[in-house]
Amino acid sequence: MLRTKLRTEKEKNKALFEGRDANRDHYQSVISEINSSSTLQSRRRKLDHAASSGQPLDRDDRKVKRGNNGMLIYDTTTKTVTVSKEIHEEPAVVFESLKTSTLNPGSDTLNQQVLKSSPDETIAYWSFYDQKKFYELLLLLKVEMLSASEIRIGVTSIKEEELDSTCLPVPPPPSSSSTRHFGLILNNGTITLMPLMFGQTSFTFTAQIEVEQLLDFDGNQNRGTNIFTGLTNTSKMKSGSKAVGTKTAKRGALGVNTDRLFCKIIALLYERFKKEDVIDARRTENFIENIDNAPPLTEGERKQIAEAMKLVEEVSSKSKRVAGTVSESVEKFLYKPEGGGGIVGMTVAKMDVSVTRLFAWIWLLDTFTRKAEENDKKIREVWNKNLDGTRSLQCNLSVALPGGFKDRLFESWVTWEELINEEGQRTFIIAFAPMETYEGTHHEVTGAEKMVKATTKGVYIVKELTKNTCECTRVQQVDFKISSALPASVLDLIVKKQLGRANEMQEKFRRNGKEVDKERVAALAGEMIERRGKPLMADQMPVFESCEEILGDGGGEGWKALESTSQDVEMSMKYFPPKKGERSIGTGKVVGVVDCSAEEVAAWVMDVCSNKGMRRNVKEGGDLARLELREKTRVNERTFATVKKMPFILNNREFVLRIIWKSEEGKVLVALESVDDEFDYGVKLKKTRGFTRGLWQIEDLPVRGGAKQCRVTYVLKLDAGGNIPTWVMDKKMPLALSVVQEAIDEFRQDEKVDAVELEEKATLMRGRWEDEVYSDEEECVLEKGKSTIVAIESSSDLKVIPSGDPLVTIKAAHLEDDKLVTGIIEGVVDGEMEKLAAFDYLKMSREATKNFHKGRGMEKFVKQVFGRKKERTR
Repeated sequence: MLRTKLRTEKEKNKALFEGRDANRDHYQSVISEINSSSTLQSRRRKLDHAASSGQPLDRDDRKVKRGNNGMLIYDTTTKTVTVSKEIHEEPAVVFESLKTSTLNPGSDTLNQQVLKSSPDETIAYWSFYDQKKFYELLLLLKVEMLSASEIRIGVTSIKEEELDSTCLPVPPPPSSSSTRHFGLILNNGTITLMPLMFGQTSFTFTAQIEVEQLLDFDGNQNRGTNIFTGLTNTSKMKSGSKAVGTKTAKRGALGVNTDRLFCKIIALLYERFKKEDVIDARRTENFIENIDNAPPLTEGERKQIAEAMKLVEEVSSKSKRVAGTVSESVEKFLYKPEGGGGIVGMTVAKMDVSVTRLFAWIWLLDTFTRKAEENDKKIREVWNKNLDGTRSLQCNLSVALPGGFKDRLFESWVTWEELINEEGQRTFIIAFAPMETYEGTHHEVTGAEKMVKATTKGVYIVKELTKNTCECTRVQQVDFKISSALPASVLDLIVKKQLGRANEMQEKFRRNGKEVDKERVAALAGEMIERRGKPLMADQMPVFESCEEILGDGGGEGWKALESTSQDVEMSMKYFPPKKGERSIGTGKVVGVVDCSAEEVAAWVMDVCSNKGMRRNVKEGGDLARLELREKTRVNERTFATVKKMPFILNNREFVLRIIWKSEEGKVLVALESVDDEFDYGVKLKKTRGFTRGLWQIEDLPVRGGAKQCRVTYVLKLDAGGNIPTWVMDKKMPLALSVVQEAIDEFRQDEKVDAVELEEKATLMRGRWEDEVYSDEEECVLEKGKSTIVAIESSSDLKVIPSGDPLVTIKAAHLEDDKLVTGIIEGVVDGEMEKLAAFDYLKMSREATKNFHKGRGMEKFVKQVFGRKKERTR
């Protein structure tokens, strides 16, 4: 904590600076005691107003200026200026930098050239540009204290003629005639460096400052006698000034603000070590680590959170979706209470960030990042420490309204609570309400009297989904305290900006959609493994019973083969007797093998609103909507709706589905069935409700060489309803079943599976062949192959064909009674004999099949091998 004790008006020149306590987790300048003098009390509000840039106050208010990053004290009695600022580096590094040359001529930085250095003393030349003026300082820096808790350096200006021969020469001033040249003289200066919690330094610089303009009679700039010294806010010299010694002042006003120059020096040092993102990251990590150490909730805080949750319940049940937002990644709703008080907006969005990090980002309102994002605010003050010892904070924020309205000032009381459910998932509730509802300390800011005080209340609910994803619900009601109704255009602008914050937040934390989908699938798959064998809820059992009826024995009589849309799956159809109210529509079935565990496929099926699914079905596929009904979400259940766009002569088709999963050892079932729930799409859609019932039966296959695989059987009964004939639905069944092919493509591991099969065949070939029994047909084929090789080698018509590869030989010949040419290829291969044979044997490997189709092949499959077990691949 940085403390400043101002005694009486007569003792102001004895202002005392103390370093901030290194145990504090946030650097803020505070005034611990202020004398009861009426002069000081009249300035109390202005002193509380922070300015991280270190700019001085107006002349009449130049007593104490407190800011987020430092303190600026002016004592006109002693002509002393003190500036304190947080530097983003450790004291030892800052100390060493003061003893090291840092040159970047011509730029808006503090150029520092060390002319002489020893362990205890350094002579340095500083220079910088400001508003087309060039300033220089020649300083002696002397170490007065060097410890782990404090480094103190004495700073005094010296003259160039005092330098001895061991010093480097002082650099020449700029030659530009348009640049005015000034020298700064510091007396009785002190630099104090103290460590702060997150690796920063409290940099305090105190000195008396004087200014001189350097100019010869002929107009040439040079270093010379001090023609002006002063510490007034703005230094001026009337035109026609007389010469002082051998120097004179240039005609016109000097226009030098000595206070501002001192702040400029500190600002340039700040820029040298600026690492705002690093400090923000350290603060965030520290906050997350200490969430469990927060003060307990007070009765007032619990009451505020309860009121906020009541507002959420009311808005969730009565709000309407904003028109035109149904296909957005952020759900948006509006609600206008009957009792007035302003419109309430609600947004719900999935965020690609952990629940704790999003909570920290929402709560830490005074980070450098948040300040930069809201730098257009005239007032933005946060008090997040010492609010009566509670976990709450106060935030004062101004908002500019269009249409000529006065700016509004929102003074908010913010607090939070953490909840943990049975699965160990965390939820953070951040509630905010008008500061007038807080019974405790109220902070005020300068400039509030020029604004109209408005009010806002609401809540953030941040719910953990997976380790690195969460769902954020934001509900906010704003009352701008405007007697007459706002123009529609102004209200529309305000509402869009309010609801658009969720989009901005989502974009800020957006990660690669494919990676996020994988994380969500992996998390749900892990949940399925943990819940193996757990019974279904009572209302879920009938759904599985009706869905399992259409599966039957999984492959009995009545299934008729369909032409498959892919070489990886087999499709068929069967007609079951329709139930009451249902039409006679065929039930489709598809079977395929997916390269992953059963739980991963089931989790992929359950993630109906994945990033890829939304992009494929809504943005690219033409679906009008794809939504999840959050109120009915359970651990093993989802309810979602989709609206399929149909040709112009037909109504759009709406499907509302309930999806439930249950897991067993090595097997997962996923049932889906249409329900009658209604969804709010924000607009009226010309739609007809469709019906569907289906079941996924996913069974793990034995692990082969570390490659996981599962067999997927999916049965589906689909009725689009309306006047679409049943035969049309039957015709479109293969397209509906192609979702299994999508699962195969999602988890495809062709190279790994081919490598496993190759090793299995090679291992088989390495075994004993003497005991192998071959059929007469097989023996005939083998003998024919051997005799063909002998015939070619002994043929008088044998020719050697250039291969272009020294390791490959090609021979060809016309055998007797054969019109075609028969050839032999010989080569050297870097591998085992068995692996080479296995590679050639596996004509239908995935890689070979893929290359075949890339080469515009039509179809390739092995139908039967010498009467043995049929192996067919398309």
